Amino acid sequence: MKYKIYRIIITALGCAAFTACKTTNASKQKQIDRHYSENKEVSQPKINPWLVSDKMATTHFDMAQSDNFEAPIKKGVFKVDPLTAKSITAGPVNIITLKAKEDGFWWALSTDKIIYIDGRKGDWKKVAAYQLPKVPEISDEKLEAVIGRSYSDSASLAKDYDKNWAPTKLQNPTLRMLTGNSIYAFVDKDGNLYFTASGHIHKLRFTGETVDEVSVMNVKDQMAIPQELAKYIDMKLVPGGITGAQIAYDGTVIVGTIFGLIALDNNLTEVKDNLALPIEAFYSTYPPKGNTSPEFISNSFAMDEENAIYLASGVMMNKIIWNGDSFSTRSEDGAWSVPYKTGELTPTIKYGTGTGSTPTLMGFGEDEDQLVVITDGANKMNLTAFWRERQDNGKQLADAIEVNCGYGESSPEFIQSEQSVATLGYGAFVVNNIAPNAGGLRDFDPINRVNDLIFNVLAVGPIVEAGKGIEKFEWDTKENKWTSQWSNATIASTSMVPSVSSTSNIVLVNTYDPEKGWEILGFDWNTGMQVHEVNFGKTSYGNGAYALIQYDEEGNLIFNGIGGTMKVELK
Repeated sequence: MKYKIYRIIITALGCAAFTACKTTNASKQKQIDRHYSENKEVSQPKINPWLVSDKMATTHFDMAQSDNFEAPIKKGVFKVDPLTAKSITAGPVNIITLKAKEDGFWWALSTDKIIYIDGRKGDWKKVAAYQLPKVPEISDEKLEAVIGRSYSDSASLAKDYDKNWAPTKLQNPTLRMLTGNSIYAFVDKDGNLYFTASGHIHKLRFTGETVDEVSVMNVKDQMAIPQELAKYIDMKLVPGGITGAQIAYDGTVIVGTIFGLIALDNNLTEVKDNLALPIEAFYSTYPPKGNTSPEFISNSFAMDEENAIYLASGVMMNKIIWNGDSFSTRSEDGAWSVPYKTGELTPTIKYGTGTGSTPTLMGFGEDEDQLVVITDGANKMNLTAFWRERQDNGKQLADAIEVNCGYGESSPEFIQSEQSVATLGYGAFVVNNIAPNAGGLRDFDPINRVNDLIFNVLAVGPIVEAGKGIEKFEWDTKENKWTSQWSNATIASTSMVPSVSSTSNIVLVNTYDPEKGWEILGFDWNTGMQVHEVNFGKTSYGNGAYALIQYDEEGNLIFNGIGGTMKVELK
């Protein structure tokens, strides 16, 4: 171990907001502060020369899918009036805002359109937009008719939602799966935006006046499907079929699908290779009870500087090698595939019984341990770490620790997450997303658990009690195991991906408070003390709806909310 990891024992603060969060005494706190101030700079993944920047040029911010960024976070409590904030209406879901090649400009990605934004000198204004083909557009007025209200019961929400957002029956499958549009994207070194939507990957460029499509490929038609699974597949449940997209360190575009991977040239004109994972990677006993479709890949993937791909299916964690020409799952090439723990279907928003995480890499360069981490699918999930390098002794699993989120012995039946693990150095942060019950939520297909995702993300928090619990862990490189640093069982994390500021050492979550409404809360990475609060009020403008929490280099909040993106100067 290169430096000692202090386990932080937290005691009650006495403040209602932190009753379940433990804090240290003054002497211990000084030790912690001194320890972290002596640490060398936290290592980061190697910069990919094919991306426009090392951070915020791809979903989850970097190739490791770390969810950490360099922007500073201001401490304090801030109130935001969404009606007067600088904002651009789009959606109904806005996933991420990526850096453009031009200084101060951004690509804002939503479920129905792509917007090129001028964010210079405090501005936040639309320069040009690209409407996604075959995606029904909801007018600004209809978006705001739902977002601008606060709801306390499901019937009132359903009335407004169905009137303003639900399209015709013919379009209905498109709406319920819109949350898959624009989740996976990156900006290349030349400033081109690549994003996935409705089974396609698109390449766009800003020409100075308009956003033009350079090329597009129908990825759905390129998917390799294991022959053994073909008769069980109902593609209506997964109309897009894309689960990730990334540009490798050699410039190859790698696309994740529900069954495997596709490698494309960066002009999106040629399929270099196509891989379906082995049948064991999907299901050992299929079809699942009451389900005519097999378990499949539902999350994106991480990549290291050697172009190894780390991808989790519903039951297996996989390392796949990309050698520049083809994929390899051969052990002699360094690839591996090992099972992880799974559980039961959860009562609220989470697909399948496996991991809800996109795999995240920890340890880079000269770091002692190099890992890939996920939360597994156990009812009470484990933070699970695997050695990235193949272990010929069969012990690929490095360690797994149960996530308790500070509940002690009175924990709920499910502590599970739909979010990736947010990491910084050897620290890892996880959230519990599972509400205690599904009352007030809607299913299009209760047997196959196909949720009306957009309706449900509006309901969780204001109408349906959100899952509660957050926890921070640290990897001990001497003992090769996880240690829990701090936890808080009172904080609800609704659906946004948590993120970490490496400059300020603050981790951020989007939450709903019955008294205050929608908030972004920031916690000290080392102690768990709340140090940052942004309050939006009770309308849905503060609902992040599956997006990533972002700030810019000046400490302004770049909020990807349901129905729009906004830039908020915190003061």
